[in-house]
Amino acid sequence: MGLIRAILESVLQTNVGTWLKRSRAGFVCLKQGPESRQVLKRCYSSSQEVIAERITGASHISTHKPMPQLLKRLSRKPQNSRFLFLISIIILWCENDGFAQTGVFVPEMVNVDAVFSNFMNDWNIPGGSIAIVKDGRLVYARGFGYANKESQELVQPHHLFRIASISKPITSIAIMKLIDQGQLNIDAKVFGMDGILNNSDYSTILDSRVKNITVRHLLQHTSGWDFIDGRGDPMFYNSYIAWQMGEEPPVGPVTIIKFMLTTQTLDNEPGTQYFYSNFGFCILGRVIEQVSGQNYENYVKTELLNPLGISEMQVGRNLYENKAPNEVKYYDFPGSSLAYSIYGTGERVPWPYGGFHLEGMDAHGGWIASAIDLVRLLVAVDGFDTKPDILSQSSIQLMTTSSNANSYYGLGWGVNRWNNWWHDGSLPGTSSILVRTANGLGWAVLFNTRPSNRRDFTPPMDKVVWEAIRGIDKWPTHDLFEQVISDARMPETLVKISGDKQEGMPSTELAMPLVVEVRDQNGEAITGISVTFAIATGGGVLSVETTTTDSSGQASSVLTLGNDLGTNSVAVTVIGIEQPVTFVVEAVATPDFDGDGRVGFPDFLLFGVQYGLTRNDEGYDARFDLDGDGAIGFSDLLIFANHFGKPVSS
Repeated sequence: MGLIRAILESVLQTNVGTWLKRSRAGFVCLKQGPESRQVLKRCYSSSQEVIAERITGASHISTHKPMPQLLKRLSRKPQNSRFLFLISIIILWCENDGFAQTGVFVPEMVNVDAVFSNFMNDWNIPGGSIAIVKDGRLVYARGFGYANKESQELVQPHHLFRIASISKPITSIAIMKLIDQGQLNIDAKVFGMDGILNNSDYSTILDSRVKNITVRHLLQHTSGWDFIDGRGDPMFYNSYIAWQMGEEPPVGPVTIIKFMLTTQTLDNEPGTQYFYSNFGFCILGRVIEQVSGQNYENYVKTELLNPLGISEMQVGRNLYENKAPNEVKYYDFPGSSLAYSIYGTGERVPWPYGGFHLEGMDAHGGWIASAIDLVRLLVAVDGFDTKPDILSQSSIQLMTTSSNANSYYGLGWGVNRWNNWWHDGSLPGTSSILVRTANGLGWAVLFNTRPSNRRDFTPPMDKVVWEAIRGIDKWPTHDLFEQVISDARMPETLVKISGDKQEGMPSTELAMPLVVEVRDQNGEAITGISVTFAIATGGGVLSVETTTTDSSGQASSVLTLGNDLGTNSVAVTVIGIEQPVTFVVEAVATPDFDGDGRVGFPDFLLFGVQYGLTRNDEGYDARFDLDGDGAIGFSDLLIFANHFGKPVSS
């Protein structure tokens, strides 16, 4: 233990010490048990042997030093012993399959990568997505793990997940929008002759107190139903309700409401007691339909989502074969039981696919969304002046003010005395949380599973991002929202861009073939549309080409990438349609020095040696000064390892 501690303390004296203290990798052998410490000790003692084994056969690599001299140099100096130990940590860290990530790498937020990946490993989560906003800007959006384990499809930041009860804030925002439009009063009665839902579907009411329920009560979960007397939540008893009402399963929201009104009494006076109610938000979905004259989903899309450029959020579907494009696959926890199909066939099915009627849960738990689009909606209702809000300040204040019945819940949002707002969601195969903080931060976390001990899972799911961002000293200044283009911004045309992502060594110039296709909404090609292709790196714009679409509606170009390490931004601007549209695509120059198709241990080693670990060394190359401190050192090596450290194809 003394040797390992001494080595770690030595490493922590380098300029990467602060970073290691923030990461769980740096102190793993100090905080975990003897077994973990012994693993790292063995890694350290055999570092030179491992290096020799891994670079055998790679002597064709061009380096500043011949291979034997390289090894001799590494083993001679004490500071290189620290280097070898650090490499051992990187082996354990970056070659972990659970660390696979997609999306834009953000050096300032590398701790989020580590903490989030460790969290998913700890809870055996197949795939997840996280998006973080700061002062209205999207500063972080990454995918982790698998959207589909069987096909090995990685989660991308744009992947759609079921968000379960995060649907409730969406419904609440829609209600507030109707209030702002002057179409609804928060204290309007919902049932009875003077109520909003006063047609024949809702005319038979067993308990007269139901006529006192208001829109506010439904939003606050104080409508009077508590579902704790053995009856259960009616939103999950679809087959039983269908049988009781003499209808074919699965039945929709109107039938469920009729069943409750005609057969069930309230448990409390409306407005007096808080009991979380999916059913109450099911009713709110019908209120929105009645007042707006539109289908619930259509109203939300038309009035809330489309104006924000959100085009893929939608109410999900029950069955895997009906899933939306870019939607992940959902996994129940290992050993979970099967459910009887809600289609009344008697078939036993996995809970996420036919165990409940997702389409019928629209207003309380039915939406699917990407993490990026959720935080895009969040910054439009956060009450800050960084981005325009789609609700009035009075409606936002109303929506996030707690009730007398529950000081931690407003109207469809969890709230607290620090002015933080949130909502989590949970269904078999789904876990999610959406958070807005008082200091200008916000995030969405989405997973494609729900652990068996789900009640023990929600608190750590809430804490993981707080833990990850605690050590961030300097927030990024970029806004990734500007790089995410939605078809909703092109109402009169359909524009599609395609191209093969190109990758190679940094010393290689790469060709990036791109094709833009412009068609109208009928699918007809539009000719003569101006398209500008430009590629830019840290060194500036490398090439620009402007052309027009041909008779097939296509324009193409082959751009030459530079040799900058990492992602080259290729901007394609389409001019001449209703609104100019700019797409940003990525091409990656990867430091696969040994040409084995993977950025691995030898590449890390040669990065450190070839490009120098000292300031002003002749091997210094500013492209690899990833932390911008004027020297290439251990912190650059760690950023390098975190960014790459995967097969070139990933």
